[in-house]
Amino acid sequence: MKAILLPVLILLAGGMQAAAAQEPGHSPERSVVPLQQHGAGAYYARVAFSQDVEASLLVDTGSSYVVLTTRTFKALKQSGPMRRLRKITAAMAGGRPVKAQVYEVPTLVIGESCELQAVEVVVLPGATRDILGLSALRRTGSFSMTFDPPTLELGDCSDEPAAALASR
Repeated sequence: MKAILLPVLILLAGGMQAAAAQEPGHSPERSVVPLQQHGAGAYYARVAFSQDVEASLLVDTGSSYVVLTTRTFKALKQSGPMRRLRKITAAMAGGRPVKAQVYEVPTLVIGESCELQAVEVVVLPGATRDILGLSALRRTGSFSMTFDPPTLELGDCSDEPAAALASR
């Protein structure tokens, strides 16, 4: 009797996995984004904010936010509306505090296919590079980097429901 039940249980478990993979909003595919290496350990990903504004962002898991230079922010502001959220005091890598403005950009596309909606970005006065930080990366659920070839692998890039964003 046990020999008969075991294959049935395995079949049922496999069926549940297949059903989970087919749920609406569930993306079993991970997005793989090629990275460009600059210097010894800096890796950059292509990001599009709109049809008109693209940039190469430094992947930095030590940054709480996506950080924009004043130049990128001005280009983005010209391409469409952004919502101003709040002012913060950001701690720079050297520990120096800097006042900065947080905005919400309507869309941020990492690589070719990882599209995120309503992403918080910080505009840092004096910033010299755009940074892909955790305000975008954590939205994918999981992410990892490989180095040969350099890629950023992102988990679920499906859009979060508006209610989930509002509860943050």
